[in-house]
Parts: sequence; structure tokens; C-alpha cells
Amino acid sequence: MFNFLCAFNYSDLFKNKGLIARCIAYALLISHGIRKDTSINILIRGYGKDYNLIRLIGRELRHLRPDERTIWGILNKALIRPRTSLKELRVHWGVYIIQGELDDLKDTLRCRDSVVIRKTCEMSVFNIEIEESSPMLFIFDLNLSTLTANEYEALGLSNVPKYAIGDIPLDQAIAIVNWILDNKVRRWTSRS
Repeated sequence: MFNFLCAFNYSDLFKNKGLIARCIAYALLISHGIRKDTSINILIRGYGKDYNLIRLIGRELRHLRPDERTIWGILNKALIRPRTSLKELRVHWGVYIIQGELDDLKDTLRCRDSVVIRKTCEMSVFNIEIEESSPMLFIFDLNLSTLTANEYEALGLSNVPKYAIGDIPLDQAIAIVNWILDNKVRRWTSRS
């Protein structure tokens, strides 16, 4: 299972609807369906007193189309849902919202392996090592999607390896990482 994490300020959400819709589409959609082995997590800060995590899980998701209106219709269901004491609230097939402090959210995001995708650092994204059946979390720290050092620490992600992808938009970075993952998965299936 491949999990993507993007973090946004609430004030940036509606100014960048197209970018966020493309991030979701590039993470989850393939030619004739939805990637069943992928989920995208959108961490929102500044919406109420707590953090909000919107999770779109590919294996459960239904009725996702590549157009901005459909994607934002699904996201709006999560954003306008009244907050309750529930930890995780299902708002659509495969779409959940969780509200809480980062300490509460870190178990939801925990994977055996995690990597950070950045604009620049020592290692190239093309050198990511992936184990065949290991769930992985890809944290995109590019452009509008950024985490602070305190947020990394609160999520237990301060010592994860970092890989460079270059100065490209966030949505294209997600598409490139999916292309890399597809090539590695194809190699696994061709060996079988």
C-alpha cells in the first residue's frame, strides 16, 4: 500500500482548488479506474483549533472522476461535516476525516517505511528502495505542501530519508512518484 501525504493551510485550500484536485487525481486515478493500492492524505491546519486529516483510500473509493468539480464535491463533504467526538468519520465511500492533534493523527499515518520528497537534497527520487509488500508513506514537502520541523517531530517523522525530485509543481511530483512505483511494481509482477 502506498500512502501519500500533503499538508496545506486552510487558507490555501480554496485558492488552489485546481492544484489540489490534480494531486488527488494523479495519486489515485489510472486509465480505467482507481489505484486500489494507494491512498492520499491531506493534512489541513488552521481549520478550527485542531488539525484535520482527510483520507481518500483507493480500495474503498467510489465515484471519483478526474474533473475538479467532482473532486471538490467529495472534499466539501469532509470540510462541511459537523465535527463530532468521533475519531474517524466516513463522509463518502473511501473518504474519511479525522480531527485532532498531531499526536492523535500519527498512528493513522504510521507505515513501516516513510520518505520525504523535496525539491533538493542529496539522494534522487529515482533511487528509492521499495520492498515488495511493505506499506510506504510518501510525504510531499514541496511548494504549498509543507510541514514544519515541529510537525515532523510530532508525527514521529523527523528522521525519515529525504529524496530530491527537483523544482516541479506538487501534482507533477505525485505523478512522477506514481510512475516510479508503477515501474517497480511491474518488475515484481513480471518476476512472478
